[in-house]
Amino acid sequence: MPEIKTIRYPDSYGDVKKLRDEYTKQKYILVSFEKFKDTAEAKKLKDFLLGLTYAKGGIVFQYKKHVLFSMLPNGDSKDTIRIPEFAWKDD
Repeated sequence: MPEIKTIRYPDSYGDVKKLRDEYTKQKYILVSFEKFKDTAEAKKLKDFLLGLTYAKGGIVFQYKKHVLFSMLPNGDSKDTIRIPEFAWKDD
């Protein structure tokens, strides 16, 4: 069972290529959009990742400030990816 070890905290749309490459390689990525100062850019990046997830038949799961994008088979990512507790704690 894959385990997410880190949360990605992009702060601009300029991080899109790095996130895309990591996401397509691992098939899942946990992202927090809280460091964005520009909400329009945050929405643009989120929309890009949502589109990529949709195109690959994946799912999106949001909990509080974090969003899990997953392209794992059968859309059963919440059951097949272990997300550590630190991801769900409030800062």
